[in-house]
Parts: sequence; C-alpha cells; structure tokens
Amino acid sequence: MDGFKRFNADIASKDIFLEQGLITANVHPILAGSWRRSSRYNVDPNLDAAPVASEHHKSELDNLLFNVAQPLFRYFASLLDMDESILILSNGKGVILHMEAGRLVTRAKQLADRHNLLINADWSEEKVGTNAIGTAIAERTNVFISRHEHYSYAWHPYSCAASPIHDLKTGDVIGVVNVSSFCERLHIHSLGWVTALARLIGREVAGYRSDSCKEEKKWAFVNPAGPDMVGTSPSFLATVEDSRKAARSHLNVLLLGETGTGKEVLAKYIHDYSDRRSGPFVA
Repeated sequence: MDGFKRFNADIASKDIFLEQGLITANVHPILAGSWRRSSRYNVDPNLDAAPVASEHHKSELDNLLFNVAQPLFRYFASLLDMDESILILSNGKGVILHMEAGRLVTRAKQLADRHNLLINADWSEEKVGTNAIGTAIAERTNVFISRHEHYSYAWHPYSCAASPIHDLKTGDVIGVVNVSSFCERLHIHSLGWVTALARLIGREVAGYRSDSCKEEKKWAFVNPAGPDMVGTSPSFLATVEDSRKAARSHLNVLLLGETGTGKEVLAKYIHDYSDRRSGPFVA
C-alpha cells in the first residue's frame, strides 16, 4: 500500500457489491479483490466472530515468530500510545499467535473477546472475509482496513493496520503484525511503525535461521546453562549477581558501558541463564 493511502470506499459501494456483486469505480483494486475473494469463499457478511481452534499445533516457525516478537511487542507497547488498542501477531495463515494490549483497553478487550480476536483464532480471508490480517496475507503488502471496508458488518466499528512479515530468502509471508482499535482511535499513520516492526521481526527471524546462528544454537544446546564468568573483585561479583537476577525477570534489560567493556558478553550471559535460553538471542 504505497504512501499509506486510505481505500476510502463508502458504505454505498459496499452495499452495491453485497447486493449486486458490482464494484463501483471508487473502490481501490486491493479492496475490490478482497471483497471478491470473500464472496468466493462464501463468507457470511453477518458473521460476528472468527473461528477459534481448541488446540492449534504451533510449527517451529510459529514458535520462532513468537519468541522473536514477544519482547519487541512489549517494548513497542511501552513506548506507543496504545490506549484502547491491541497489538497482534499472526502466523502466515492468519492464526493469532500473540497479543499485547494497551493500558486502557477494557472496552476494546470486551469487544475483542466477543468477536474472537483471541489466541488461536483464524483471521484469514477464507474464514472471516476482508480484514487487515487476512488481506495483508492475501495481497502480500501492508493494508489499513477501516469501518465498512471490512467484509463483515460486525467489524465496522474498527480500524486495523497490518503489515506482513516476509521470509527474506523466499519472499513468502510467514506472519503479520497488526494493530486494531476503534475507528476514532487509530490513524493510518500507524502503518508506519507497524511496517517497521514487521520488518524488524523478519530480519531477526532471518538472522536466527542463518548458518552462523545455527552454529550458535548448537553451542547453546551443548552449554544450556551459559558460560560461567570468572572473577574475584567485589564489583565484578556484584555485576554477575545482578545479571542473574535480571535473567530471572521478564523485563527488558538496558546495559550501559564504554565500547569494549563486554556488554555483548554480559547480554549473552543473561540470555543463557534465563528461561528463554532456547529462543533467539536479541540484543
């Protein structure tokens, strides 16, 4: 969606399509294609909830996406004004893997639960029609879907900005970053940081899957507890103890120090002593 332009389809155009199957001239080609696919999939425009799998078998790639995205989602959510907004990660098939909510999210959370904006819910176009997650996957590009641009009437109160996460080698869509909120709360400019976050996750996934990271993963398997750090000075021992405390928490850790003082080594030490040692090392 170059330049982050809105589709700006009006409700009359939506009604004409649903009643007559006709696309009016003002409907953007991406939106027109999505509506046609939704109709072809026999999606009910009166659908009010996405299907949820009782158990979703997560693939190795799903788990990698989750492990990479979770700390980044928490970081972005802490920086951004996400009141009444929900940040969502799906896999490449539209199944939700992770969600991070803003601070004042009571009303949004209630409606999300009603419509099954939940972990393991399937938000592909095949299941729920035009929506930011499913349409980003189908069109392989970032999209902003608002109000009656959604295929289902139940999603009309909401706006959603989504960007696909691409496999950097094959170009395949392996996941989606999406933010959903009420129409009055979410602006199309949200696509900027959503797209940046999707690209960052894609790069981190690619790095972890590279040959050098595979070797690092093998080393971590042989040494699962991390390398011991040897020293005798009180300040050094205090730093090691603080690092172990940090490893036991789920908070972001900021390491400050001059170049060459070993910040990367200390970061790896914290990672290897944490309960996420089997996941990707992001520093």
